[in-house]
Amino acid sequence: MSDKEAVRAAFQRVARLAHEHTNALVPSAKAMGGQAWVGGGASEFNAQLVQHHRNLQRAFESALNQLADRVAQTGEPRPAVPPLGTSASFASSGSNGFRGVNPEAMNSLITSLRTASRQLSEAGQVLHAELTRQCVSSRDATAIGHIGSWAEQQEGQLRRRLEALQRDEGAMDASSPMPASLVAYGLFDGHAPTGKSGLTTALDKAGRGDQTALETLLRLQNRGDDPTFASRVNSWWRMLGPKAQRSLTEAHPRHIGALNGVPSTTRDQANRTHLADEKSRINGLLLTLPLSLAQARIDGKEKAFLTLANSIAQQKKNLDTIEYGLSRGGQSGRATAYLLGFDLAGTGRAIVSYGDPDTADRVVAYTPGLGTRLDNFQGDFNRVTHMWDRAHALAPTLKHASIAWLGYEPPQKDINSFLKEESSVASATPAKNGAAFLAAFSDALRATQIPRKDGEAPRLTMLGHSYGSLVTGLATQRRPGFTDGLIFVGSPGVGAMHAKDLGVSPTDVWVGEAYQDIVAKIGSLPEYIDKASLPHRLLSPNYWVNYKKPLPHFGADPGSDEFGAQRFYVEPTGTEGAHSSYWEPRSQSLENIAHIINGDHHKTTGLPGR
Repeated sequence: MSDKEAVRAAFQRVARLAHEHTNALVPSAKAMGGQAWVGGGASEFNAQLVQHHRNLQRAFESALNQLADRVAQTGEPRPAVPPLGTSASFASSGSNGFRGVNPEAMNSLITSLRTASRQLSEAGQVLHAELTRQCVSSRDATAIGHIGSWAEQQEGQLRRRLEALQRDEGAMDASSPMPASLVAYGLFDGHAPTGKSGLTTALDKAGRGDQTALETLLRLQNRGDDPTFASRVNSWWRMLGPKAQRSLTEAHPRHIGALNGVPSTTRDQANRTHLADEKSRINGLLLTLPLSLAQARIDGKEKAFLTLANSIAQQKKNLDTIEYGLSRGGQSGRATAYLLGFDLAGTGRAIVSYGDPDTADRVVAYTPGLGTRLDNFQGDFNRVTHMWDRAHALAPTLKHASIAWLGYEPPQKDINSFLKEESSVASATPAKNGAAFLAAFSDALRATQIPRKDGEAPRLTMLGHSYGSLVTGLATQRRPGFTDGLIFVGSPGVGAMHAKDLGVSPTDVWVGEAYQDIVAKIGSLPEYIDKASLPHRLLSPNYWVNYKKPLPHFGADPGSDEFGAQRFYVEPTGTEGAHSSYWEPRSQSLENIAHIINGDHHKTTGLPGR
């Protein structure tokens, strides 16, 4: 065979090769178009799939153009390169908000990627040989081989993860949807947006027990600006496997217990371990205080020692309060308590759920307000258990979880706190900070929820009391999907001018006000306060002060007709204690709150005459 004939024959063989393999990724595209995977990282994967399909087409076109030029160099007419385009549709797979996956269609995607990887690997080898024999660049063959390797990598990764998830979720028929977080960021976290936060890297390192990475995760979580954070943590956790999970929980209980997205049962286990460790540490320090005080006096460091001793004593009070809250679980038929987070330092923080929020049909989270500290949180634990008791009594076939969320630092009543922008009740700063934490916690509740077999979604209600209603109102405005319903009681304002601004239907925004609750009557607080005028009275949240104009960050009065919320009846009480009367056992107010939690709005008692 002459050189002319050999070059033309090579061109014809490569043209056939291109015709057979240019569309190797189209079956995978069809699987994506068939909703094998919608949401989560699907759009990123689909974008890669489209790009590799285009690169494959370009590689074959480039190889054919090289051989066509080689034919022309032999003196023959340059052959036309056949069109290699496809009419196949590469459908969009939705946004990054998870919507679902079809395991059967996903298996088709995996099979098509396996076939494509084998075909393209062989095609790359054949093309490399053809181009090399004709003394032209083999870069296009290399590119096709890389695309085949990509398909092989995706096939192996998706197959292993799909198998792991199906094992994790137990018996699952082929058409059943998987949990949102697992699909969106567990099965496909390689395609989730990485952004600039370093979350993907931190998760990878944390899985190997890197404490610095775990600290990084908690810092990213506390920013509250990534709505995917908890879902990605949840899927990362599930993909670790039982052995790695146990190892991390045992080695780093403080970090795992605080990490949003870790299942509630695991957080409870980790936090109880950490709480026991803290109790041993504090009790040990208390035993040594007398000897330490004597030595401090000798060293002339008595003042510093007393500061330390007071801090230890405060931590002990905070710990005792948590133990009280936990003891309320399991009483009189009530659900077990789950310790979802705590911090003994300063005014303290604690998150306790009565009932497992991951498996509950109805979840309510309570956010407290002004003056709340962990060492005076016993009454708040009682409020939350009263809500569980009544909601469950009214709907005993449902699983309930009632959560006491002291996950932020509320403004305090002392004058020093009042006069500081970052801690004053007259400022939105504490509420904005708390809103970031609360939004992140809501993300966690969504991420760890286990889908119900009947397909009905669990109902999440957020309840804010006093200044906590501002925290809740700001949180729902910063996070779409924050909650299914809102309850505000004793609220001075929720940071909005109308119920429709709160991210849910106004029919799902409920306000309760005791007639004698002066805080609920404030509606808005002053922008400018003469802090030198009667400062001792400003320590009380029930003291009305003169003002120049309303504080815009508190918004309109949520109890007004103009605000547009639903309002439920609260019995009149004496002025003393009216601000805390909403959870009194056997009260109509508690009955209404329970009906709202259960989603039985039609059973609530409205205001007289309405």
